[in-house]
Amino acid sequence: MAEKICNDLKEKNISFYWIAFAYAYGDEPEKVYEDLERSYALREKQLTYLGVEPAFKKLRNEPRMKILLLKMKFPV
Repeated sequence: MAEKICNDLKEKNISFYWIAFAYAYGDEPEKVYEDLERSYALREKQLTYLGVEPAFKKLRNEPRMKILLLKMKFPV
């Protein structure tokens, strides 16, 4: 289900942050990180919610998430 939603979002050129958000609820961490990195590269403003958004809570203690948060100069 998450895959279909994410493909629909990509077709509509929705920000990579929101695509990662959808993947987070679909339990696909690799795809979450890929799209968060794309979001970071594009400096999408929604990424500022990364440290507090409940959808990403289960990933916050993962090394890849900590690296991304540190790159953004957010507390880990």
